[in-house]
Amino acid sequence: MLPKIVSQTVPPISPRPWTALEAQLAPITGAGITARTEKMQADGTASIWFTNQFCPPWLDTVPSIRLARPDGEAPSRR
Repeated sequence: MLPKIVSQTVPPISPRPWTALEAQLAPITGAGITARTEKMQADGTASIWFTNQFCPPWLDTVPSIRLARPDGEAPSRR
């Protein structure tokens, strides 16, 4: 069974030919993930960040999707 998408902040499809799908499992600051996103954009790659964290500080600052477990277990609160 696939994870359920519970929230997302993904912009329209990018005209760039490459998109990185990034699973961010370790804690990271909003500034840190924004810098990584901007570096990829400068290199011509769009990025979409996935997380299972309950409320990461960067969720609404970069293109991102929060996933929930299909068994209904609560997401990580890291």
